[in-house]
Amino acid sequence: MTSKFVGGAVQMLDAGEYPSVMARIVRPLPKTPRRPTYIKAWRTYRNGMKQDKLVERLENEAGYIISTGQLSRIERGQQPYTQDLLEALATVLSCSPADLIMRDPNNEDAAWSLLESLKPTERQRAVKMIELLKTDEPGTGTDG
Repeated sequence: MTSKFVGGAVQMLDAGEYPSVMARIVRPLPKTPRRPTYIKAWRTYRNGMKQDKLVERLENEAGYIISTGQLSRIERGQQPYTQDLLEALATVLSCSPADLIMRDPNNEDAAWSLLESLKPTERQRAVKMIELLKTDEPGTGTDG
C-alpha cells in the first residue's frame, strides 16, 4: 500500500493504484521580516565607510571575521546578527551595541545626538542642567 498527498491530506492507495493528479508542490512559508537595525546607518555615519573597509576593520581591530556578503545580508535584515558581531561592530564604529539596533545616528533632534555633538566641557554642563531639571518637583515654582 502506498500513499499520495491530495488537497492537504494523505490518502492511502492500494497496490497498483496510481494517483491521477500530481502531488501539489509545497513551498515554505515566507520568512518573517527581521527587526530593522541601524548598522548601515552607523557605517555610513562614520565617514561614509564602505562595507569592505568595515569588514577589514572588524578583522583587524576586533578579531571578528565576516564577509562583505554576510554584512550586506545582515544590514538588509536577511540574515540574523549575533551579540558578538554587535559588540565588534560597536567597537569599530565607536558606539554601543544598543545603538546599532535602537538609534538612528542621522536623527539630529535626538537628545543623545545633541549631547554627542557637544564638546566635553559643554556636555558636562548640559548633563548637570538636565539633572537639575529632573530634581525640580512640579508646583514648586522652579519648573517654569
